[in-house]
Amino acid sequence: MTTYFDRLPVEILHMIFEFMSNSDVLWSFYNISPYLNAVLNHHHWHTLNFQSISKSRFDFICNHLELQRIISLTLSNDIKTPGQIQFFFSQFNLRDFINLHSLTLLSITYEEIYPILSDLSKLKHLTSLITTCRSSEPLLIGQTLTQLKSLKNLSISYGDIFDHNVTFPLHNLTILDAGTCNFLELRRLQWIVPSLVSLKIILEANHQLQLVSDTNEWSCLKRLNLTLKELSVNSIGDVGAKSLSDALQHNTTLTLLDLQFNRIGNIGAQHLAHALEHNTTLIILHLRYNEIGDVGAQYLSDALQIKIIMKDYISNETWDIDSPEFSLPISISFWLLIIFNVPSLICSLKLLYHLINDNSLRKSLNNHVIIALLVIGLFSQLIDIPFYLNFLRIGYVWPKISLSCLLWWFSATGISNITNLLMAWASIERHILVFHDRWLRTKNRRYFIHYIPLLTIILYGFIYYFIILSMFSCENMYAYTEDWCLHPCYYNNNNLALYDTIVNSIIPTPIISFFSITLIIRIIKQKQTLHRQVQWRKYRRMIIQLLSISALFLIFNFPMTCIVLAQVCGLSDDSLGQLPFYTYFLYHFVSLLMPFVCLASFPKIQKKIKQMIKFKKPINIIRPEHNIIH
Repeated sequence: MTTYFDRLPVEILHMIFEFMSNSDVLWSFYNISPYLNAVLNHHHWHTLNFQSISKSRFDFICNHLELQRIISLTLSNDIKTPGQIQFFFSQFNLRDFINLHSLTLLSITYEEIYPILSDLSKLKHLTSLITTCRSSEPLLIGQTLTQLKSLKNLSISYGDIFDHNVTFPLHNLTILDAGTCNFLELRRLQWIVPSLVSLKIILEANHQLQLVSDTNEWSCLKRLNLTLKELSVNSIGDVGAKSLSDALQHNTTLTLLDLQFNRIGNIGAQHLAHALEHNTTLIILHLRYNEIGDVGAQYLSDALQIKIIMKDYISNETWDIDSPEFSLPISISFWLLIIFNVPSLICSLKLLYHLINDNSLRKSLNNHVIIALLVIGLFSQLIDIPFYLNFLRIGYVWPKISLSCLLWWFSATGISNITNLLMAWASIERHILVFHDRWLRTKNRRYFIHYIPLLTIILYGFIYYFIILSMFSCENMYAYTEDWCLHPCYYNNNNLALYDTIVNSIIPTPIISFFSITLIIRIIKQKQTLHRQVQWRKYRRMIIQLLSISALFLIFNFPMTCIVLAQVCGLSDDSLGQLPFYTYFLYHFVSLLMPFVCLASFPKIQKKIKQMIKFKKPINIIRPEHNIIH
């Protein structure tokens, strides 16, 4: 059977597959056509995640597995897929996964993992083992670890890797999530894994925080995720922060320290700030979900002598001390935007009123994209800029609700990119309206060539950003003390963020530039080559209208596009300095100046507006004085 997918080249199909999980790829495309089967056979579907998968889909994937191609495997015995691990290994032998690099077993007990422990040692390429335990009995895998010569990453939520079955140090292990341990287990752990680079652990007493200063034991440790478990409350607190700061002053290896969810307050922040004044190696410090207020944040801000990323969420609020401050004075930013926004909004409403009410203007095809741009621009004038003005005035997003951030993200990111796409289509359509107007003479052609593309772009933009902002499978963090609430969570999805940046933000700019320049070239060339003159008067307003709007768009959008493209290509934010902040600020003026540029191309509307503004001149009346003579 032949399908529409058979017409697509292999490269396009692979790009489609990248946006889907490998199990979804197999389930959706296998056995549809011989061509798709051939493409699937050459696709690198080496990562399989069976967590929360349906039984029918799980059985289908298992029936088509090629074990030697699997590099990463995730299985789960949670409430949605009970008994999945036992069933899977009743069908397959773990030793047959000869190229397996990563194995994740979720919600497992020792009785369930014991039958496959002997096969783990047969996996010569296994570098990562992640387990989570759902019972009170620890997973005894110490003896097995000594046989895994290639293992580098180990995560064991509740297990015994501190026992005496480990008879010699595991020098190959560099990343460890060891769950909870006490003082004696900690000391033994320092002997078992002396080459650790990253450690995530829960300790049981404050005095154990001195481990950070034990550079002789863990000379390679650079990343530490630390939580204190004391009196049944997981918290380091201010007392623990004091002990930790003493250790940090002498540590010379740590580059990342994660102290999230530890109830550190302002006093603890003061201790940490004192340590940061002396520590010379720490680069990143995470203080998310603690109890640090304005005073504590000021301590940290004043103490920073190194580059540090500090995010402290308090009731979903964030301070990001790493972010460079926008040097343009707040008062100048505020008044620039408010001075332009009020007349811009009035001009937009006046233009839309006349364009919609005037029958001839409303039916003119070249005005439809202008109407769309003006309506889209209202979102920026009524939501984006007022939110930003209020943020500049009070220093936080108000009201402090998730809807505020969602509206701001949509009006800032979504509306700007919809404008990009509309401008790109307008640049293309002007060629049709000027040089191929015969294509639009029939009603059906106007629908397919003019109306449908315009509506498709608008619907695509609104539906796309509605889905990724409010329905995408990730949890948004609303940072009310950050402009634009920091960023939506879909930015953390590399594929989706890259697609959004390239397709919706970058590509429209060269399209606008190319078709605007070629429009000028075609006009000049046609004047020179044709014996009859071009009907310049008929198309002059249409051409000038496009070129003026395109010029406005490129002047304020082109710098931001270059910045985004440089970041996509790998240029670091540090090398750009504050340039991105200026380009993002200037982009507001696309929507602010758009109504005035459009108004300049409608002399008929200009006259109507002038007629509405009547200046009454004062009339001087001379009255004779009546002098009464007594």
